[in-house]
Amino acid sequence: MRTFRDLPIKRKLTVVILGTTTASLLLACLAFVAYDRLTFRQSLAEKMVALADVIAVNSTAALAFDVPEDAEQTLHAASANASILAGCLYDAQGEIFVDYERDGKGKMLPPHPAADGVKFTHDRLILFRPVIHKGNRVGTIYIEAGLEEMMARLRSYAAISALVLAGSFFLAFVLSSLQRRIISEPILSLADTAQQISEKQDFSLRVRKQSEDELGILSDSFNRMLSAIEDRDSALTETNQELRQQIDARAEAERQLKLLNEQLEHRVTERTRELQRSNEELEQFAYVASHDLQEPLRMVGSYVQLLERRYKDKLDADANEFIGFAVNGAKRMQSLIQALLSFSRVGTRGINFQPTDCAELLQRVLGDLKLGIKEAQATVTYDELPKVTGDAVQLSQLFQNMIGNAIKFRGEELPRIHIGVERKEDDWEFCVRDNGIGIDPQYFERIFIIFQRLHNREKYAGTGIGLAVCKKIVQRHGGRIWVESGEGTGAAFHFTIPVKPPVRA
Repeated sequence: MRTFRDLPIKRKLTVVILGTTTASLLLACLAFVAYDRLTFRQSLAEKMVALADVIAVNSTAALAFDVPEDAEQTLHAASANASILAGCLYDAQGEIFVDYERDGKGKMLPPHPAADGVKFTHDRLILFRPVIHKGNRVGTIYIEAGLEEMMARLRSYAAISALVLAGSFFLAFVLSSLQRRIISEPILSLADTAQQISEKQDFSLRVRKQSEDELGILSDSFNRMLSAIEDRDSALTETNQELRQQIDARAEAERQLKLLNEQLEHRVTERTRELQRSNEELEQFAYVASHDLQEPLRMVGSYVQLLERRYKDKLDADANEFIGFAVNGAKRMQSLIQALLSFSRVGTRGINFQPTDCAELLQRVLGDLKLGIKEAQATVTYDELPKVTGDAVQLSQLFQNMIGNAIKFRGEELPRIHIGVERKEDDWEFCVRDNGIGIDPQYFERIFIIFQRLHNREKYAGTGIGLAVCKKIVQRHGGRIWVESGEGTGAAFHFTIPVKPPVRA
C-alpha cells in the first residue's frame, strides 16, 4: 500500500485541499451543534425551574391544609407543557402527595425526593425543587421532562451539515482540480524533463516556463543549472579524453619502466653473484697466498737472522745496517701475512653460529689481556651482558681487538674502559668506550679499511688490520659498526648484533 509521501503530487494536492476543507467544515458544524445543544439544555433547565417555582407557589396552601385535590389540579395544569413527561409533589415528610404521568411515558417515580437541582440523562431532564412557606420547607416538586425537541433539532442540524459538507466537498474538488493544473503541471513538467535528462544524459533539454511566479523562477533556475552542467560536461569530456591519453602514456611508461627494472634486477643479481663469487675467490686467494707465502718467507727470515748472528761483527757498519733492515723487513712481512691470513679467515674459516654467553666470553678475553691491562694500569668495567647467537671465537677476537686498541691508544690519564649494551628493537647495541687519545672525525671511515694507519709504527705498533677484522666480524653476524669520537676526547666504538641471527651465517 502506497503511503501519502509516495502519492503523485496531483493526488497530494487534491487530498490536502479536500481534507483541509472537509476538516474545517466538519469542525464548524460540530461546534455549532455542540453550542446549540448546550444552549438548548440551559434554556430547558431555566424553563423547568420557573415552572417548578410557579407550581410551588400555587401548591403551598394545598400542602399546608392537606388538600390534594387542589395540588393535583395545579400539577395537571402545569402539565400542559409538552416537554413534561411526569411529575409529583412530595409532602414535608418526603411522601408522594400527588403525582402525574403523561401516557405512561414517565419512568418509575422516585419514592422519596433526592437532592435539589437539575440533572440530565441521555434523553431526560430530572428536576427536584423545594416548596417554601413562610420560610419553612413544606414539600418538594419533582419534574421529569423529555429531550425529543432537542434531538429533533440535532437531527435537522445533522442533515443540514451533511448537505453543506457534500456541497463544500464537491466545490473543493472542483477548485482543487483547477489548482492542481495550475500548480502541479509545471512541477510535473520539471520532473519529466529531469527524468529524461537522467535516462538519456542529454543536458541540452530545457524546461518550458509556464508562469512568472515561484514555479517560473524554479524553471529558470533549473534551466540555468542545465546550461552550467552542459558546459561542465563538455569540459569534463575533453578532460577525460586528455586524462585517458595521459593514463595510456603513463601505463606504457610504467610497462617500459617495469621491463627496465626487471632487466636491471637481473643484471644486479648476476653482478651480485659475480661479485660474491669474486669475493669468495679473493678471500680464498688471500688465504692460500698468505698461507703459502709463510714458508719461503720463514726460510728467508731464518737465513737472514743466521747471517746476522754469524757475520754481524765481521762486516763493516753498512753491512750490519743492511742485514738489520733485512731482518726487520722479514719480521714485518711475516706480521702482515699473519694479519692478512687472520682477515681472510673471518669469511672462510668461521664456525657455525651457536648460543654464546657474552659475559663468559668477556671474562676469557680479560684473562688473555690480563698482562697488558696490568702494565697499563687500566680499569675495565662492563654492564650485564646478554646471550647472543654467533661465532664465539670471532666475537672473542672482536672484544679483544676493541679492548686492546683502547689500551694501546691511551692518553696521559690511566686508561678507563667500559663495555655497555642496550636492546634496540631487534638488535643488541654494544659500546666500548675509553678515555684515550680519540680520533679526528675525518678519519672515521678510513680506520675500518685494511692496513690503514693513522700513526707511525715507532709510536704505536701494529699492522692496521684490527678494526678491519672487527668490521668484517660484525658484518658476518648481520650487524654494523661505527665510532663516535673527537681528537683528545676518547672514543666510543658501537656495534650491533641481531637478537635473531641472520639466515646465512
